[in-house]
Amino acid sequence: MGLLKRREMDMTKGPIFKQLVAFAIPLVIASLLQTAFNMADTFVLGIFADNGDLCVGAVSTTGSLINMIISLFIGLSVGANVVVAKFIGARQDERVKRTIGTSVAVSLIAGAILVLVGIFCSRTFLTWTGVSDEFIDLATTYLTIYLCGSPFMLLYNYCANILRASGDTVRPMLYITIGGVINVVLNIVLVVLTPLDVEGVAIATVASNVFASVCCFIALLKNKSVAKFEWKYFKIYKNELGELLRVGVPSGINSALFGFSNTLISSSINRLGAIYGNHIVAGSGYANQFDNIIYVCMNSIALSAQAFISQNYGARNYPRIRRTFFTSIGIVSVVGVVVSGVMVALVYPMIKAISGDTLVAQAAFNKTLWIGAFYVLCGIMDTMSYSLRGVGKSFTGMIVTLTGTVLFRVLWILFIFPLKETETMLYCVYPITWVITIITFIIIISYVFRNLRRKFVLVDKIAVDFRSERESKTANQNEQSA
Repeated sequence: MGLLKRREMDMTKGPIFKQLVAFAIPLVIASLLQTAFNMADTFVLGIFADNGDLCVGAVSTTGSLINMIISLFIGLSVGANVVVAKFIGARQDERVKRTIGTSVAVSLIAGAILVLVGIFCSRTFLTWTGVSDEFIDLATTYLTIYLCGSPFMLLYNYCANILRASGDTVRPMLYITIGGVINVVLNIVLVVLTPLDVEGVAIATVASNVFASVCCFIALLKNKSVAKFEWKYFKIYKNELGELLRVGVPSGINSALFGFSNTLISSSINRLGAIYGNHIVAGSGYANQFDNIIYVCMNSIALSAQAFISQNYGARNYPRIRRTFFTSIGIVSVVGVVVSGVMVALVYPMIKAISGDTLVAQAAFNKTLWIGAFYVLCGIMDTMSYSLRGVGKSFTGMIVTLTGTVLFRVLWILFIFPLKETETMLYCVYPITWVITIITFIIIISYVFRNLRRKFVLVDKIAVDFRSERESKTANQNEQSA
C-alpha cells in the first residue's frame, strides 16, 4: 500500500545522489517493464505466429516510422514536464494548474490528428520508407491499429510527465506495469488462440495504453498536490501553450528528425535484406528489443536529470543544477556500461533459441554489438541534451543534436553507405555521431552554465537591492508618521 501513497518530491533540497536514484528507479523499472512487454510482442509473434520471422520483420519496419510520426506530440509532453517542474520550483501554483489543463487538452487534440494519419496515410508512409512487398500488408495493418490508439498513448505520456514533474514516478510505473501485463495476456490470447498475428499484438498494445492512460488521468484528477488536474482549467491558455511550445517543439522536432534519420537507416536495413536476405530485417527487429533495454535504462536517468534541473531552475539554485548535471552523467555512464555488456552477451543465444535461425541470430548480434557496445555514449549525449531543456535551452539542444547526429547520419546514408553496403558500414554511424555530438555539447554546456550562474547572481542582487530600497522607504515613512 505504501507505493500507492503520494510520492511528490521537493527536488530543490536534500542529497542529490540519493534523490536522483530514488526518483529514477521507478522510471527505470517502468521503462524496463514496458520494453519487456514490447519484447513479448516480438517473441509471441516469433514463437507462435505462422511465418513468425515475417511478422517480426513487418512490425520492426514500423518502429522508426512510428517514432518519427508521434515524436512531435511526445515532445510537447516533455515540454509539459519541464514547464510544470519549473513552475513548481518557482512556487507559481496557478500557472502549474493552467499548464496541466493546457497539456491534457493538447494531448487529446494531437491524438485525434494521429488517428486520421493512421487511417489514411499508413500504407503510403511505409511505401516511402522502402518496405518490401513481402512485409507491406502486415506492416500497414500494425501501423494503422497502433496509431488509432494514439489518443490514449499520448494522454498517458502527458499525465505521467506531469506527475513526474512533481516528483511522483511511482504511480505512472504501477499503471504502465499493469497495462503491460494486460498487453502480454492479450498477446497470448489473440495470437495463440485466434487466427490474428500482427493485428493481435497491435490490439493488445492499444488495450494496455487505454488502461494506463485512464488510471494516470484519474491519479492526476485526484492528486492532492499542486500538480492536480481541475476541469475548470481544461482549455488552451495562450501563455502556457507558448511555454509548452517553446520547450516542447524543439524537443519534438529533434525527435521527429531523429526518427527521420532512423527511418533512413531502417530503409537501408530493408535494402540490405533485399541484397543479402530477409534474415537481416528479422534480426534487426529482434535486436531492437535488446537495444531498447539499454536505451530506456539510460534515458530514465536523463529524464530524472531534466526534472531535477527544471525545478532548481525555477528556484534559481545554480549550485544544485550543476551538481545534478555531473551526478547524472556519472550514473548514466555506469548504468550504460553494465547494461550494455549484459545485452551484448545475451542477444545471440536468446535469439537463436527463439527464432531457431542462425542467420537471424547472427544479424541480431551484429546490430547489438555495434550499437549496444557503444550505447553509453548515447546516454551521456541525452543527459546533456535533457539538461539543456531543464534550463530552458531546448532549442539549443535541438540544434546541437540535429547537427551532430541527424545531419551526419543522413549524409552517411546518402553518400558513404552506398560505397560499401554492409551491416558494419551501416551500424558504425551510430557511435561516430554520438562522439561528435558529445564533444559539441561539452562546449555549449560550459558556456550556458557559466552564463546561467551570472544571470542568477544578477537577479538575486537586483532582488536584494529592491528589497533593501523598499525596507528603507518603509522605515522613512514610519519615521515621518512618528
